[in-house]
Amino acid sequence: MQVRARRNLLSEREDGFTLVELIVAMLVMAIVIMSIIFVQARALTTNADSGSRQQATTYANQAMEQMRSIPWNVIKKGMSSNYVGAGSAVIGGADPLVAGNVLSVEGTSVPLVVAASGTNDQALAEPWAPLFDGTGSNIALKYDPSGRGDEYIVKSYVTDDQAGNNVARGLAVVVEWTQRTDGQVATTVLYSTAYAPSGGCGDLNNAPFLASCQALFYSASTSANVVMSASSSLPDDPANPGTVANAGSPVPILPGSSFYTFQMATGGTAARASSQQVTVTDSYVRYGGTTRDDNLSSTQPIDNGWTSGYQSFTLRASDDLVNPGAAPQNPPDVTASVTSSEESIDSNLASATRLTARADDKRGGLADASVTQACDTGVGAAQVPATDPCATAKLAASTGLSGYMELKVAGDTVELGRVLHESGITRDTSWAGRFTAGVLGNSVTGCNPLGGSGCVSAGADRYIGTMNVGKITSGAGQWDDGKAANGLVRVTSYHETVSAQRGTQQPTSPAVFSRSGTVAYWTGSGYTSVSLSAALNTTRAIDVVTWTTPQAVVTASGTLTITPSTASVEGATDTTCKTGPCSVDARNGNVATVVTYMIVPTNPAVAPYNLTVSTVINGSQAAASYKEPEDNA
Repeated sequence: MQVRARRNLLSEREDGFTLVELIVAMLVMAIVIMSIIFVQARALTTNADSGSRQQATTYANQAMEQMRSIPWNVIKKGMSSNYVGAGSAVIGGADPLVAGNVLSVEGTSVPLVVAASGTNDQALAEPWAPLFDGTGSNIALKYDPSGRGDEYIVKSYVTDDQAGNNVARGLAVVVEWTQRTDGQVATTVLYSTAYAPSGGCGDLNNAPFLASCQALFYSASTSANVVMSASSSLPDDPANPGTVANAGSPVPILPGSSFYTFQMATGGTAARASSQQVTVTDSYVRYGGTTRDDNLSSTQPIDNGWTSGYQSFTLRASDDLVNPGAAPQNPPDVTASVTSSEESIDSNLASATRLTARADDKRGGLADASVTQACDTGVGAAQVPATDPCATAKLAASTGLSGYMELKVAGDTVELGRVLHESGITRDTSWAGRFTAGVLGNSVTGCNPLGGSGCVSAGADRYIGTMNVGKITSGAGQWDDGKAANGLVRVTSYHETVSAQRGTQQPTSPAVFSRSGTVAYWTGSGYTSVSLSAALNTTRAIDVVTWTTPQAVVTASGTLTITPSTASVEGATDTTCKTGPCSVDARNGNVATVVTYMIVPTNPAVAPYNLTVSTVINGSQAAASYKEPEDNA
């Protein structure tokens, strides 16, 4: 009995799956495997569709970049007049996105720009893909380079600008292909805008309307100014040179004052025109001013402590039609004038000495900038013509006003420097222009002849009234023995011009300079006159004069330095302006005087000191640069 029970237990352990259980298990496994196969197949199809969309986007971007490299004179005409029939031949039927020269895609409809048949039609002998090929078709067939077998229909269109700009065209590219997941036609759509390039390369028949090959244009000018600067130092003892401790060390500009420097600068003008993707023109007028400083430091530049005047105003114009808030194309001219900037520094000792300076800041000013209207250069009737971007800045004369720095000792006055304005003579003008529209420049502006990408030029024209340095003008005082009655230096009839140009026809044109006037300086027994010219380069000594007053004995001497005009040129050997910089930076020379007044007060409580005053007529400047794209014809 015990043996049989054991055998029964072993038999139950050796039982297997029934046929029903096996069939159910196989069915479950089949369902799972089929699900996996379906998911994998779906994933492969989705991945293939994703790859197809990515390829379609690549073709769309490629077509848009090709469109963006087409010259404006081609783009503005739009589609070829026979684009409908030519496109139908490519895809075997009419384009379903177009009806009656209106493009409708993704719920948006916009009129197409279509060239007129005849002489104004697109030149099919010179096709610009993808806008039109040799047949006039705007449609091209592309195939998947990965071997998936996809076919892409690339369609390119030119439309009206949706913002309504009449100097712009809309660009659209649509790429169509069939999806594997559902067999439906999918689309990728790109939009852009083309603007008429009044800036940039300027060659509307060959150069892209908006591409990295744009030519670089820049021109600028400055009419400069007159600057008078004063500082003081401890002098040597004339009888015992080198005996004064710390001779030459800076001291307050007047005994007992807290200021170490004093400066006056007259007004000036500047103009600029620059072009690449857009053209921007700027006009800048700055009035003169005075600066006093009580911060003496030998380790860092002196910071301006007190400043009066130096008001300025600007005007900007551009052909930027894209960015919100961009400068207008022809803003109204700006005119302005400002109040006086006269300032004084007093000695707090009994010598009754005062140093006073005032800038010529009451002159009338004008700023003009435009990309649509002409700009007057200020030189005769010469203008930068209308439709050529330009800027002009001007300062006129104000009769009876002047910029000066003077030293008053009791009731007598020494003009350390004075610039007299003369009605109808004194003026400062700067101008800059970009010549693009085929309207030639003239003998003043340059840019004549004009061709290819165009030309930029800039210039300055300045007249200065009489300028005196070291003249005693009031009271009973005069330089001892009646010497130097007209001052140590006198400048009359000062006039200068400078201009520069660069362009397709002017890749190495030299800068043009002129400078005229007379400089008379004291030589001890009389005056010697020097006629100014652009090339004059000389240094002359101003002989010693003495002025004896009840308060002090003043001894003055100095130097007169006249420097020549200079021009810095880059790319002088590149007559195409394609391989490197192509620029000229021109500036007239300076007329500078440095006079040292050694002042020995009669009051023994006041130590002798040197008052050194420099007066500089800075030369006007003009610069122009131009870089032709290497791929431009």
